[in-house]
Amino acid sequence: MRDLLPLAIATTLLLSLTCSSQAPGAPASVEGSNSSTTAPSAVHLVKGSLAPEFELPLLDRSGVRKRSDFAGRPLLLIFFDPRCPFCVQLVQSLSARTSTDERLPVLISAGTEELNQKFFHDHPVTCPVLLQQSEMVFRKYGATATPQGYLIDKNGYIESELIHGPRLLQMLSSVPVAGESTR
Repeated sequence: MRDLLPLAIATTLLLSLTCSSQAPGAPASVEGSNSSTTAPSAVHLVKGSLAPEFELPLLDRSGVRKRSDFAGRPLLLIFFDPRCPFCVQLVQSLSARTSTDERLPVLISAGTEELNQKFFHDHPVTCPVLLQQSEMVFRKYGATATPQGYLIDKNGYIESELIHGPRLLQMLSSVPVAGESTR
């Protein structure tokens, strides 16, 4: 029994590193609720598989984007919720990124348009922000909390396992910004 205590503590800490136990785009959060609720996803995308297609509106209302619209450009696809404290931390790293960086961050954000408009007005980013009004894209990618994401290569194939909160922050801080020296 004593041998299980460290495992239980580690598991609790690991689970606390993301903001919700369900997909952040679930209808409850779309309605403006502060609690996220969704059944865990059974989807597990495999490295080397084609990333699922999606089509979502841009937050700035300038149109819609599909995953395939980003062909030719490696992506860091990030599942985001403006109510998540870890996402707020993440957006601070994103503000240093530009649309000319080698790997383009693309945010798929949960919550209402009004909530996202206010959040990104207060925390501007230069990367695309796509709005999701249901959990469909989160589910296609197996995202169960925020922030989570995938590396996607320039041909649209998954390059990583599902990346969780702190690793996303680490990746954003370790990937050089365009024009920075990597030495």
